[in-house]
Order: sequence, then C-alpha cells, then structure tokens
Amino acid sequence: MFFAGATPPGSTSTGSPILIPTGGTTPPTTVTGSNTPFGRFVTGLANNGVLSANGRIYFDGTGSVYAASTSGSLLLNTLAGSYTVSSDCSIRITLNDPFTPPAADGTATGPKVTLEGEVVDNRIEAAVTGSNAAGATVTFVRVSQNSCSNASLQGNFSIVGSGFGQANSSSSATPGAFMPGANGALGAPFSLLGRFTADGNGILVPDASGISSPFKRTLIGTYNVSVDCTGTATLVDSAGVTRNIGFVLANDNRCVSGPTSANQSLQFVFTESGFVGNGSATRQ
Repeated sequence: MFFAGATPPGSTSTGSPILIPTGGTTPPTTVTGSNTPFGRFVTGLANNGVLSANGRIYFDGTGSVYAASTSGSLLLNTLAGSYTVSSDCSIRITLNDPFTPPAADGTATGPKVTLEGEVVDNRIEAAVTGSNAAGATVTFVRVSQNSCSNASLQGNFSIVGSGFGQANSSSSATPGAFMPGANGALGAPFSLLGRFTADGNGILVPDASGISSPFKRTLIGTYNVSVDCTGTATLVDSAGVTRNIGFVLANDNRCVSGPTSANQSLQFVFTESGFVGNGSATRQ
C-alpha cells in the first residue's frame, strides 16, 4: 500500500500535500507504536509517511482480529482489533497495536486505525478512513491454512510490481525485469515485470520460457517460506538488478491449499532499506 503525497523512503522532510481529503484542516499528530511487524504496520497506517508492508493476521469469524508480535509463527493469539461485515459485503475494520505497553492507569497507548472496504471472494479491499487518513489502501488475502515450507512454493510464476527507491543499479543498456522510470518527488521509480520458476527447495531457477523471450524478463534467486506461509526472497534479473522482497503465500478466489493449486499467488513488498513498493506473483 502507498500513501499519496507522502515523504520519500528514508526521508525526514515534510511530505507534499495529501492528494485526498483527510477529514480535517490540522496536520495529523505523529503516533508511535511497538517495534513489532504488526506494530510497525499499524503505526505506518496511522502516520503521514510512505510505507509498504505485509504480514499475517487472523479474522475469527465472530468480529475479532488477532495478531502476533513476531513473524514466521502460526501463533496468532493476541486481540488486535475488531470488524463488522454488512449484508452488502462492505466491511469496517478497527486495528490497534496491542504490543505497546499500556499507560500507568492501564489504558492503551498504541496507534489505532479504522479501515472501510469490500469483501470480494477471499479478499478484502480496504482503505484507511478518518482524520489521519492519508491515502493508504490495504488488501487482505486468504492464505494457506496448513503449515507451509519451501515445498509449498513451486512452479512457474508471472510477477508484476512497482515502487520507488534508489537509482537503478543496472549498467546494462537493456533493462531486465526491473525497469527504471524518471525521477520524481518520491525518488527513483521502477516497475517489475517478469517470470520465475520456484523449484520447491528454496531456489528460483531460470524459466525456460522467459529465457527464450526477446524481452529478457526471467528472474532467478532464492526464497524461504516460514510455517505461517510468509516468506522472503531475493530476485535477480538478467541485467543484474537485485531486490529483496517479503511475501505472503496466498490462494486466490477459493479456499484451497498446497503447491499444486492453480490459484496460488505471492503478495509481496520490497524490504530493502531506501526502497518501498509492492506487487504480486501468480502461478501460471
């Protein structure tokens, strides 16, 4: 997700004006949260700064949202918010950072955000609302429910993404899967379009179809999938550009699991310092 008109990655300067109504005329108050993956996610949504993030939370079917203080675990037993679904499939979600120490009187001190959106198949498409809203959108995708491993990710995938960051490091006159754009207010933009093959053992091997293509969009690299179906990967294109991503292994459109699912996808964000952006990879 992105904040429209926010500060560039790594910058401490004041951001450009928000491009959508914020519900108020005074600048939003900066809030801080816990140094946990979920805490950083909620804090990012509550502040006027550019961010991209992914992770795993649990909707219990009765209106409560649960999260964990660490990533890579199936343990999601801390109450972290609530939700209400209307008969028209619209949804209202309230998230708070439960991992911030409470005040002396026991009241919560962490950031809190409200999102509104729509439930479509096994997805929720939502946007942050309220006086601090700064243009962030969030997609919640149903993930594999069984324990995951590197074997859960295998097959041929197409991948699309975009982001901002440092100048493109390629010395090649012909870009590979990572394509640079013209510098702008948020930094040096880039887009990602390519293919990769996951071998089920943590390696992204050359894709025969991509190698033979004149567009040179094949990617190689490594990956690691945790038991909670989140993971990390390093992507390297034909021009030598390298980017690190964090991802969630999802099953789109229907409730299925396992590496043979034709609906398998990765929802990812770029994780290197100084870079921000996101995208998806879908099994072909």
